[in-house]
Amino acid sequence: MFTKFARRSVAAVTLCLFPAVAVLAAPAVPTVEPRVSSAAGAPCVVILFTDQPFDEFTSYSYAPPPGCPGPWSKVVLKLNLGGSRAANTAQVNLSLGDVSLFNGSLSQTDDVDNWHVERDLTDYAALLHAPRVGTLNYLDLGTPYGDGSRVTGSAKLMFYRSTAGTPAHRVPDRVVQASGSPQNLPHNIVRAYLDVTARAEPLWYTCVPNASAVSYPALLSVLAPGINQPGIFPQPQGCTGGSFREVEVSVDGTPAGVVPVFPWLPSDLNGVFHNALDTPVPGVQVFNLVPYRVDLTPFAAILSDAGPHTVTLSGNAWTDAQLLLYLDHGSAHVTGAVTLNTLTDGVPTPVVTNSLSASGNVLEGNVGTEVNRQFEIHGFVNTSHGRINSLVKEKVKFSNFQGFHLDGLVYEELESYWQNVWLQSTVDRHSRRTRGSKVLSNDHEIVAYPLTLHYATFGEYDPDGGDGPIVYLTGYQFAVDQKRHVEGWHRRPGMPWYATVLNDRFVASHDMDEGTHSHWNSLRRYGFKDSFGSCYKAVRTSANGVLTGSTFGNGCPGDSNHVRWYAHADGSPDAITWRP
Repeated sequence: MFTKFARRSVAAVTLCLFPAVAVLAAPAVPTVEPRVSSAAGAPCVVILFTDQPFDEFTSYSYAPPPGCPGPWSKVVLKLNLGGSRAANTAQVNLSLGDVSLFNGSLSQTDDVDNWHVERDLTDYAALLHAPRVGTLNYLDLGTPYGDGSRVTGSAKLMFYRSTAGTPAHRVPDRVVQASGSPQNLPHNIVRAYLDVTARAEPLWYTCVPNASAVSYPALLSVLAPGINQPGIFPQPQGCTGGSFREVEVSVDGTPAGVVPVFPWLPSDLNGVFHNALDTPVPGVQVFNLVPYRVDLTPFAAILSDAGPHTVTLSGNAWTDAQLLLYLDHGSAHVTGAVTLNTLTDGVPTPVVTNSLSASGNVLEGNVGTEVNRQFEIHGFVNTSHGRINSLVKEKVKFSNFQGFHLDGLVYEELESYWQNVWLQSTVDRHSRRTRGSKVLSNDHEIVAYPLTLHYATFGEYDPDGGDGPIVYLTGYQFAVDQKRHVEGWHRRPGMPWYATVLNDRFVASHDMDEGTHSHWNSLRRYGFKDSFGSCYKAVRTSANGVLTGSTFGNGCPGDSNHVRWYAHADGSPDAITWRP
């Protein structure tokens, strides 16, 4: 049975358990994400471009920092983005050569038109030792509001020299784009990873099964979720194809890994109602979508074989992927094999339950979508230091429960469209590398993307409006509770377990009835800590579209944010390459 979403109160909660070091300042704009922590000393700075429009493949030139050859202890990208409200459904991409350095969105609110984002590019240092040409790209996903202006940006790279206290990372020897086309790769690969940015269509988690849309066309009415442009005659919204999204990775046609799709929340839940929830505080990963790293190390020997190889991504999402390769410097060619692979090919078919039914002029019921699977991949590679075995074990759990209640199954009687979404998407992965009885690396990571969304819109039908019938949308009730949870446990020889936990949360609600607003408030809370002393806490709250409170560091030792120079407080992939 359909039940209404229980509205949550907005309250700040902070917690930190460990002592701290280097201080991080509070962001100047209403975000909570931490800046990338810096290493010791003054950085070498390379300006990539200044106030440059992002357009279709606008180019810029890069040259390495003079007198600063590396190896570097850290490389940080700092990017400022700006534009008009038109950019609230735009994607931006920054590439160097064929490799993407940043994929994100420009979330626009009425009072903040500029955003600052940072990326830790230390693992991409192999790209930065030679001059290259880069590109800026802008993709408009369909902007319901705006004046047609474009996104502009300024970017620079910060190179930190290696010191005794902040030594150089053991970075990948080669970074290449995984284009899906045959590529000639080095023949001495001992480790391989794939950084994947995956994004499906906006509001994909609200999509309905194809058969349901055929049986009940009102599921795709103008009252449904969507970002289509408004007009005199509003376009139908909603989407089909079901509510499960996932990306599959293959190596030379063999299944090799999976990538969860983050449930990105656009600024507009309905094209007629602009920035209903994220003004002035944006939601989780709205404009800085962190890549998900797939461990392809069991395939190292396969990728090292003579001849071209293909790393392919497929599934129901847009993807961009970069292949990171570690080489055996003592051998020109390695051998080995994949000895076990239980990952099945293709996108799994979810288990769908459907109780939608119509009674009179009311449609009501639930749609459940569930995928549960696990797999294991083993491989080995014969290196100049002996045989190294690797394994990846992974559990994938996806559940999306949708509740519907529609009053009015034909336009003449359209009244309301209620939809609740309860989404749980979790990936639990364990990777291990061994040489004989010695454990070279042991990594366990859990990534979870919970989302609860309450969506309700209300409208009226005017059969004689203008040149034809018009549907007026008169109000809404929106509420969301979105989280990103990342936990990691890492072990290296001579090093105790390094544990990290990140919790990023956005809670917001907003009701509107014919121009009268109520229950309009939001909370954005971010927390990171690790077992070596890092602690970061930030909270922003708003009411009636105005920032009402900000705290930074509360709950950390000394009520101050402290993040060690190597820590990935933004939740980006961490291969513990900073460990000597």
